[in-house]
Amino acid sequence: MTLALLFPGQGSQAPGMGASDFDAFPELVREADEILGYPVRDLCAGQDLRLRDTRYAQPALFVTGALAARSRSERAGRPAFLAGHSLGELTALHVAGCFDFATGVTLAKRRGELMAQATGGGMTAVLGMRAERLRELLAESGEDGVTLANHNLPDQLVLSGPLDALRRIAPLLTADGRVRCVPLNVAVAAHSRHMERAAQEFARTLRGIHLAAPEVPVVANVTARPYGPDEVAELLTRHLVSPVRWWDTLCLLADSGVDRIEETGPGEVLTKMWRKAGPHLAARRAADVRALPTTVVPPAAPPPPPAAPPPPDVRPHRPARSAGGPEHLGSAAFRRDYGTAYAYAAGSLADGVSGPAMLARLAARGLLGFLGTVGRSVEDITADLDRLADVAGPYGLALPTVAAPASHLDEVVRLGLARGLRHAEASAAGGVSEPLVRWRFTGARRGPDGVPVAGRQLLVKVARTAQADAFLAPAPPALVTRLTDRGELTEEEAWAARRLPVAGDVCAESGPGWLTSDLAGPALLPAVLALRDRVGPRHGYAEPPRVGACGGLGDPGSVAAAFLRGADFVLTGSVNQAAPEARTSTAVKELLAGIGVDDTAQAPAEALFELGGRTRVTTAGTLFAARADALHQAYRAHASLDALDATTRRRFEDTIFHEPLAAVWERLREDLTPERRARADRDDRHRMALVMRTYPTRATLLALTGDPRGRRDYQIPCGPAMGAFNDWARDTPFAAPDHRHVDAIALALLEGAAELGAGRPAPAARGARTPSVA
Repeated sequence: MTLALLFPGQGSQAPGMGASDFDAFPELVREADEILGYPVRDLCAGQDLRLRDTRYAQPALFVTGALAARSRSERAGRPAFLAGHSLGELTALHVAGCFDFATGVTLAKRRGELMAQATGGGMTAVLGMRAERLRELLAESGEDGVTLANHNLPDQLVLSGPLDALRRIAPLLTADGRVRCVPLNVAVAAHSRHMERAAQEFARTLRGIHLAAPEVPVVANVTARPYGPDEVAELLTRHLVSPVRWWDTLCLLADSGVDRIEETGPGEVLTKMWRKAGPHLAARRAADVRALPTTVVPPAAPPPPPAAPPPPDVRPHRPARSAGGPEHLGSAAFRRDYGTAYAYAAGSLADGVSGPAMLARLAARGLLGFLGTVGRSVEDITADLDRLADVAGPYGLALPTVAAPASHLDEVVRLGLARGLRHAEASAAGGVSEPLVRWRFTGARRGPDGVPVAGRQLLVKVARTAQADAFLAPAPPALVTRLTDRGELTEEEAWAARRLPVAGDVCAESGPGWLTSDLAGPALLPAVLALRDRVGPRHGYAEPPRVGACGGLGDPGSVAAAFLRGADFVLTGSVNQAAPEARTSTAVKELLAGIGVDDTAQAPAEALFELGGRTRVTTAGTLFAARADALHQAYRAHASLDALDATTRRRFEDTIFHEPLAAVWERLREDLTPERRARADRDDRHRMALVMRTYPTRATLLALTGDPRGRRDYQIPCGPAMGAFNDWARDTPFAAPDHRHVDAIALALLEGAAELGAGRPAPAARGARTPSVA
């Protein structure tokens, strides 16, 4: 039998827990008492009200779980897997050897203290409703502060958010009489954006601690997959703000052969979940059997005796190299699957800056580009696709996975499928989602040789190895089952989805980018390549996924370096924004053509303003970054607009908004839906954020239109690659924006990279001899 140990989380604490283990390990108990500053035995023994307090419950649960596991290990065998629900994951990591007992107590104590500081929140169990329907009702309710925190079973979910919001939403969820809402014995809004500050502080704590790789596979709540060797700190930090994917965890355990579990710690909550999951898991397995092909293939003639096997090839997969021109750089399979002449793509640019003119110009030269959709309505995107209808060359669609409602991503995917598009680009920041899996596997099939074939190409930009791991693996089984149950994937498509990676191409974003201020830098590409080389054989892929490079690609040297380090393809971004085909103003293009590598900085991102999300923009010729930072600092320091001191208010009104803040709010209020207006009327802090977010909205519009009156406020997304390109292109035809045609930029970078790869000196910008420059 295959065993998994499961460790419960907060809510399972009860008087008398751990009593049998305290006497067995007195030295560890004394160690815990010294770290905590109080006797943990006394806390757990009686009716101590502190046990309901997050600050005390979390270390108490860790201590009792760790001692129970130690007691068990002295009389039983080694488990195949470990998993913990919420706080229980910390115990599982300790048992797996990631840190010692004292460190675990310290981390549990610190985690509880940080989470307890986020007051006013709570959690509510929702029983008898599916996650898809719950998400629909949450969207309809307008309660933006309430999120899905735990997906325990298909019909057992947990919401997290402010207590008043949870009380308001309960009647909507229970209206049909078949659903129950049960407040939980938890005094915090765990696993939600309300824990953002706690997560930041916990990350600082983790930076000072040595964390070893798990010696036994530990399934992470965030990804529902085993921890990688270098992921402990990152996933423990994300754990505080991410949902607990317990149902997906149970599915992975069952798919991995686990047929017995032991709950190690107080209570039987997880044991009961495992039992309740049994019928659902059986239904999934039956679906898998039904999805297998039923054709009986007659046996072939017996093969001749095999020759002695050659020595095993232990070299990692790398794309074939050639000393030829740019058409031989990178992966031939990438060129084949995307129908492009080069292992190169121009990435999407927000607000439609990479529009039909750019894509048509690229396609005419056999180059791949992606249509920008972030910040665009479905109607705008539809109009762009209409203008691309007659383009015969390769192009794709960006799928807006972040900074937009989930419904918008779903609409864009449905639009792309309806138009018969084959290629898409997305950011991994939004995680593996149903729309992305539907895009990738609609039209998937079993090939003549029995090998699964994906329906479409999906290229995903990743900023962390954990993101790469999620997209290089097959889709979570539970997600595939949901799509199949709803009829959005056929049985054959679902069969392929369980056997192919979610993304056939992942691109390591090894430079400053949106929401990626703490990137691994140049180390990310080789790390993702190594991960791919481990993941492919593990899942038995017939053809390994491809790994590309993006971020900081502004001259032939950086492009050559990416290919020489093993990239299958490259994806450019900033350098294309100054092209004549870019759908932005002439003023912006002229400004970008003069910036240096130091002329960019991180600034508050409009869509994630309240959470502290950042976006990289140019600082040359514009004060946007400084002004947006001033607004965000004021937001963090004040509870409402009325709390702003007179000097700060006057400065904002005179230099940023150019009108009274009250006037900004009144005009904005008229455009809100009734639900959002009601929320803003009762939430002073949210109203302040809405007002301040109008500045980046206006700053983007000013830049796109080139309004000279707002030049000092232009918001121009841009990385240092633009400055690198300017330095390389100095004193060449590319120095002028009018000569920076997007296809000429691509070919010049590729030709220069090919010459560098062949050992010859890098040429100066060859714009003058490239036919498309003029």
